[in-house]
Amino acid sequence: MSELVPKEKWEDLISPIRRGLSLSYISKIERAIDAGLYDAAINYAWDLLVNDLRLKVEAYGVDIFISVEDGIKHHETGSTLQERWRDVQDYKLLSGCLKLNLISRTAFRHLSFWLSVRNHESAAHPIDEEEELDRATAISCLRDAVRFVLSRELPEPGFNLKSLADNLKARDLSSEVEVIEEQLKHLSSEQCNSALGMMVSLFIGGTTQIKKNVSLFIKQIWQNASNEAKRKIGEKYARFSSEGETDKKSEVFGLLSLVDGIGLIPPGLRKILFSKAARELIAAHFGWENYNEEIAPARQLAELGVDCPDDALDEFIVAYLVSYMGNYYGVSRGAQPYLEELKSRFSLRHWKGIMTAIRKSDQVQSEMNNSKPFSRLQVLCSEMLPALVSARDKRDCEFIINKSRREVIEAFGKD
Repeated sequence: MSELVPKEKWEDLISPIRRGLSLSYISKIERAIDAGLYDAAINYAWDLLVNDLRLKVEAYGVDIFISVEDGIKHHETGSTLQERWRDVQDYKLLSGCLKLNLISRTAFRHLSFWLSVRNHESAAHPIDEEEELDRATAISCLRDAVRFVLSRELPEPGFNLKSLADNLKARDLSSEVEVIEEQLKHLSSEQCNSALGMMVSLFIGGTTQIKKNVSLFIKQIWQNASNEAKRKIGEKYARFSSEGETDKKSEVFGLLSLVDGIGLIPPGLRKILFSKAARELIAAHFGWENYNEEIAPARQLAELGVDCPDDALDEFIVAYLVSYMGNYYGVSRGAQPYLEELKSRFSLRHWKGIMTAIRKSDQVQSEMNNSKPFSRLQVLCSEMLPALVSARDKRDCEFIINKSRREVIEAFGKD
């Protein structure tokens, strides 16, 4: 071989490579180094480790890989590794393998360095001024390829999530919920992160059956996933919104509603959502056929939940109050279940917002002039009084409960 790596040492260098890998590439690397074609040797080593990482991902679960690395387009029907992975950048492959613990952080740093060498200092991407490669560099590249990738066995399928992904796509799982939920209980937080990403990827653009299956299990996965994994779902909503991907944005919204994750949508976008639903509910309440027209925007508010941005809270509370109180004739019975759902999740900020709306909102005070809405407001005040903290809020709330409608209107109409 060479004085740097004698023949007897070459065997020591390549012997850790696991059985089953093609030795023809190893021979090419050896011949290229002997011939002084160090850029070719690095290319051969790089191609060998990249193909091995692709095999490892396919063994572990491509769906899981796609779930942790955005922007991946894997061609499942390709007959060769190159065809299946032709649109996945090498750096994306390294990044996804790191997230799945298929390579270590140390490996990621070393392999990222060799990717840079391969891209900028070899014949793969010729540039005007190349740094001269030498034998030691080529040998080091191969040594790292063996150490971090080629010597390691193919992984087991990712904690059976590959099977779960296949089942989510293949058949109705509604009769297997208890069995699968029991299996999911034993997943770690990291595993739940992967499962969450996988389910979201399948849901977006998936069939009706896939969506139904994902909806059966995503709440359990969501509870044990990390905040970082959850934030990525909110980021998907923002990205689809900015790119005009209306259908995908709606699908992500549906998932976030299902897991009570609307708060992960960036505040600016959440304000738009809450304000739009609140204005539609107010308009429906004061419009024609309000009993029927209030149902859809009330449902929309319930789907959004209670994590309303501060700069949309006033509109949200007013919309809630006027629909909850109803009008001279009564309430929208179809809207009330959604309003009750919201009320069950209210916190101090919402109760304080209600007291502010009673004092300041013209729409709320206009309905307080009617006996039926006022009676419902008194009931609501009785429910929320124990939760109030401010002395003023407590005093005003007790005043509404204990005084007549005329006295309350006179008192608050002066603010």
